[in-house]
Amino acid sequence: MKIINISFTNYQNIINQFLKNVQSMEDVINVMFLGEPGIGKTTFLLTALNNIDYSYYSLSLLTTVREYVNGKEVILIEDKPVIVFDEATRIRELSDDYLQFLQNRKISNVSFQNKLVIALGNEEDTNFTIEDLPKVYLERFTIFRIKPTMNEKEQILKNLNIPSEFYEKLLKEGLSPREIHNFWKLRKIFGDSMLKGL
Repeated sequence: MKIINISFTNYQNIINQFLKNVQSMEDVINVMFLGEPGIGKTTFLLTALNNIDYSYYSLSLLTTVREYVNGKEVILIEDKPVIVFDEATRIRELSDDYLQFLQNRKISNVSFQNKLVIALGNEEDTNFTIEDLPKVYLERFTIFRIKPTMNEKEQILKNLNIPSEFYEKLLKEGLSPREIHNFWKLRKIFGDSMLKGL
């Protein structure tokens, strides 16, 4: 299995290129992007999708595909050229419906003809390793690992308003990027008192 390392700028360029050409694609494309949480994978992708003149369908793997794709929503999803699966590394929550979709492009015997499936995941999820990915990922997807450059990381932290010295200190104390990101979101809710002693 080959995983292609790319910068965040590469990620942006790849997404833009796919979206530019998706309508003329003759083959189905499955891509998966892995990277630490909080770097802007989902935000950039959904912003780029909102800037194009055709629609897409976005699902999160924190709920099963069947909960989304039923009744009228089958009609909504089947004519979309792009489907986004977020939280794709939450292995324990993966449903049989989702894996069936990846393998056969069918859910409950409804067939989908989408040209581009984009999966987003975090390698920092608890106990996750690449080897945990279902076989269908490894067989059907081109997998990219997003490794932001130092300049990109500084810009990402700036966008999140996380002081770099605070981020680096918590990294040294053993917190993962996901935990730091979540901590910072809580700080915004509960105020600066959470930072006392750090």
